[in-house]
Amino acid sequence: MKKLTFFSMIIIFCSFSLFSNDELTPIVENNLLGYINYEGNIEITPQYKFHKIYKETKINGKIYRIPQLEEEYFSEDKHCIQKMKLYLWGLIKIPQDYAIINQENSVLIDDLDRGYMSYHEGLAKVEIMESYIYNDSDPEYGFVNERGHPAFPINIQSKDAEETMILNKDVRPNTSPVVTAKMIPTGIQIISKTGRKNKEENTITVLKGLNYYTPFLSIATNFIDGYALVMSKDYKAGEDNYFFINTNGINQFQTRYTWASKFSDGMANVKLNDKKFYIDTNGKKVFEYKYAKAYDFSNGYARFYQDGVFGFINKKGKEISKQRWLESGDFHDSLAFVMIDDYFGYIDKDGNTVIDAKYMYARDFSEGLALVKNQMNKWEYIDKDGKSVISADIIYGQPFRNGLALIINSDGMGQYINHKGEIVYEFPKRFGAKQ
Repeated sequence: MKKLTFFSMIIIFCSFSLFSNDELTPIVENNLLGYINYEGNIEITPQYKFHKIYKETKINGKIYRIPQLEEEYFSEDKHCIQKMKLYLWGLIKIPQDYAIINQENSVLIDDLDRGYMSYHEGLAKVEIMESYIYNDSDPEYGFVNERGHPAFPINIQSKDAEETMILNKDVRPNTSPVVTAKMIPTGIQIISKTGRKNKEENTITVLKGLNYYTPFLSIATNFIDGYALVMSKDYKAGEDNYFFINTNGINQFQTRYTWASKFSDGMANVKLNDKKFYIDTNGKKVFEYKYAKAYDFSNGYARFYQDGVFGFINKKGKEISKQRWLESGDFHDSLAFVMIDDYFGYIDKDGNTVIDAKYMYARDFSEGLALVKNQMNKWEYIDKDGKSVISADIIYGQPFRNGLALIINSDGMGQYINHKGEIVYEFPKRFGAKQ
């Protein structure tokens, strides 16, 4: 009996360790952003501007406005916020400067003129340029390091003069670079504003007839496995212009692809001319494929789509099974959902059905749990054995993250629940259901 009791204690301890989490989870109250811990206690009082949109989602014939909080999580213990000044007991909210804070709500970088996206591998993507050169309003991106400095120098190159002019090389800490470019009668005027509050201005004119290059990016992903997928703004129609940069801003593989996807699970899906293949983190071709479409790797496997059905391949390009499915998700927690005879179930990495196809709808596993809709039209979370572990009042749910999942109950209230299905936090207002 003593051994059994001791063993049980170990199981309970391990379960608690698996589900406990020190990361904070975002909340929104009165359009102000704050954070709670795993137990639902408020760690950072809602005080920052909530920038993200509310997504209108139709549920059971009603429209709900659900706050999009996916981009508001901390990454590498940093997050960019916009401070607010509140007047008249909070009735008037005036946006202030941006800042980078940590999970203790300490300011790491202050007085930023614009918001940074989340940090990944020490660098954050930022919109750095308002350009009139290309006669469009598409955003252009660069990267900043953990001190708020531009991660790579901004170069204006003139081949005729055989010289390179570097802007922003002396940007001081805690500042954000602003670079604008506009057409003038004699050529292109590049204005770089740096220093606190961007009051220090430097102007360079690139004369007509000279070639110029600005490494501003019209497409940029976060850094993954040491690389970011980018497409530079000097792109010309018909040219191959997707490439991967390292954390020094260098085209790592000295190759520009016709098309590419970001690195995932150590592999990237690329196309060069008419060839489609995967590369590894050394830029080496691993295998070619001829499927109509192939997806990113996850948990060691990638989906492909051919002739109206889905299958899976491993990192050698070998199909895991001859079986095909009308719908499928990627592998998460070693399982993937698939559709079999109009119902959803889950398969393992050998293509074997391990959770019977009996659900009307299914989603990816996350933290050992997956949201499914059973044949009684009820949402529930199941474990990897297919056992229902949370069957609360749920009309909408999201995957677990940091030990918590956002759900909406039948009264339209947004709630965070833990792995036991316990409500640890309830949003103060309904998520705005309307006909």
